[in-house]
Amino acid sequence: MYAPLIKSARRLREHKLDRFHTAVLMTDIVSDKDLGPQIDYKFLLVIFDERQTDPVAFISSEIFDPRASIEELGLDDDDIEDRTAGQQTHMLCAFLPSGHMNCGGSAEWGKLEKFEPAALELARSYEFIDPSVRTPARVAQAGVRRD
Repeated sequence: MYAPLIKSARRLREHKLDRFHTAVLMTDIVSDKDLGPQIDYKFLLVIFDERQTDPVAFISSEIFDPRASIEELGLDDDDIEDRTAGQQTHMLCAFLPSGHMNCGGSAEWGKLEKFEPAALELARSYEFIDPSVRTPARVAQAGVRRD
């Protein structure tokens, strides 16, 4: 499974999702840039199944800076700074056994009080969660796309 590459993170709290699944909320995340793409995370919700060793899914707040993307493409634009000033935002993403999903971008996903309930809502909607407690996700439905 494609997963965030991190060196370290601080555990904030844990949420019981169902009989077997627990979600651990992490912050102060240091990405392992030696192992893969340079993606920085504000928050991660790591989902564990007590019957397995490795996490079964991740929900992330990925820090996204449009200026870096424009520069990475090698575009020569004198007004990049003017057009992208203050546009750093966050992408709400899910890393699932079926692949990576982008659930939309917003500065809100960089705020713990917005990210945590949205990430838990997504986590409780996945097919591996006990159907008796599973809930449909309403978070950013219009912006969901598989990468």
